[in-house]
Amino acid sequence: MQSQLEKLSECRVRLEVEVSSPEVEKALDAAYKKVVQQVTVPGFRKGKTPRAIIESRYGKEILHEEAMEILVSESYQNAIEQHKLEPIDHPEDFELIEPLQEGSGMKYRVAVDVLPEVKLGDYKAVRVTVEPENITEERLNQEIERLRENFSTLENTDRTTVQNGDFAVIDFEGYVDGQAFQGGAGEGYTLEIGSGTFIPGFEEGLIGANLNETIDVKTTFPEDYRADFLAGKEAIFKVTVKEIKTKKLPDFNDELAKEAGFESLDELKQTLEQRLQEDAKRRAEAEQRDKVIQQVVEESEVNIPEKLIERELDHSIENIKERIAARGMSFEQYLEALKTTEESYRENMKPTAVNNIKTELVLKAISEKEGITVEAEELSSEVGKLAVAVRQDPAKLLKRLQKEGRLASLADDIIRQKTIDFLAKLASESTDPVKEG
Repeated sequence: MQSQLEKLSECRVRLEVEVSSPEVEKALDAAYKKVVQQVTVPGFRKGKTPRAIIESRYGKEILHEEAMEILVSESYQNAIEQHKLEPIDHPEDFELIEPLQEGSGMKYRVAVDVLPEVKLGDYKAVRVTVEPENITEERLNQEIERLRENFSTLENTDRTTVQNGDFAVIDFEGYVDGQAFQGGAGEGYTLEIGSGTFIPGFEEGLIGANLNETIDVKTTFPEDYRADFLAGKEAIFKVTVKEIKTKKLPDFNDELAKEAGFESLDELKQTLEQRLQEDAKRRAEAEQRDKVIQQVVEESEVNIPEKLIERELDHSIENIKERIAARGMSFEQYLEALKTTEESYRENMKPTAVNNIKTELVLKAISEKEGITVEAEELSSEVGKLAVAVRQDPAKLLKRLQKEGRLASLADDIIRQKTIDFLAKLASESTDPVKEG
C-alpha cells in the first residue's frame, strides 16, 4: 500500500491511497471466506461452495464489494498511521480513482478532518509562584469552632417559644388547594430555624410559635422546585412544635481533645494547625498549577475546528443532563429555570469548551515535544490504585480496561498529569524568572 498526503487546510487533509495487486487478491480471498459462510447453494454444504460457483451464481460483485470494504478499512488506517494523523471525524468525500479488479490494484481518495497544529509559546520561560496561606490564630480558632460544632449536642430549653437559631422538633402536614400532597408530611422532624433547609418562609413562619401549639404556616414553593406539581404553588402547612432545643458547644479542653482522639489539648491544637498548613500548601500547589496551565495555554496558538467545539459542547451537555436527572429534573426544566434556550446555553458554554479543547491540545503537544510517556510500571500502579478504589482484582480490572478500550485513556491521563507536573516544576525554578504570575 502506498499513500500520498495533500493538506487542504490547517485541519483537513486528503489522502490518495493505492493498494497493490497482491493486497487485492488477499482481500478477495478474505471476502470469499466470509461470504461462503453466509450463502447457501444447493448441492454444497454451507461454507464449502467453491468460489467460482459463488461468482457464477451471485456475480463477482458480491466478493468485490466485500473485498473493497476490507481494503479501504485496512489501507485507510495504515495511511493514517503512516502520516501520523489524528482524525477527529469519519472520512468524507470518498472517490474511487481506479476500481478494484482482479490481477491489478485499486486507488481511491478520501478527505478527513484532523487535529490542528499547535504553535507552542515559550512555556519553559513561564514562572509562577503561589505562597501558601498564612495560618493565623484567627484561622485556627475557626477550625476549633468547627470541631466544637461537630461535637455539639442538642438540649431541651426551658423556653416555650421558638426563636431563630433554635432546633424545633415538629410534626407537620402540607396542603395545596386544600388537599394534602405526597411528601408534604413528617413527624418528629428536627429543624434548625434559620438554616434554610425548608422552602422560603417556612422556618420564618415558626418563629414565635409556642410549644405544643398547632399553627398554620403559609408559604409558596419556588418556581424552579424539583417537583413540577408543586412549583410556584401556594401552600399551607399545619405545624405542631413538639420540642424546642438549643445547641450546646463543648468546652475546648483536654476532655474534648480526648473525645476527638488525641492525648491532650496541645496535641489537638498542633494537629489542627498542621492539617491547616498542609491544606494551605495543597491549595497553593493546585493554584500554581492552574496559573501555569493558563499562561502556557494563553501563549500558544491553535485554530480549533468547529466540529471539535460542537463535540465538546455535546459532551458537556450530556454530563449536565445526567447530573440534573439524578436530581429529578429534566434538561428542559433546567433551561426553563435559567430562563434560557438550549441554543443560548450552548453559545454561553462555547468559551469554556474552546478553552478546554485548547488546554488539552497544548498539553498533548508539550508531552510529545518533551517525550513524556508512560511506563508499564506506572500504568500498572495506576490500575492497582483504581482496583483498590473499586474493590476489584487488579488483573481482572486490567483485562476489563483492555477489553473496553479504556487502558489507552488511562495512559493518556497519566501522561497529562506528568506534563502538568513537568510544567509546574519548571515554573517553580527561581533562576532568571522571565514571566511572573
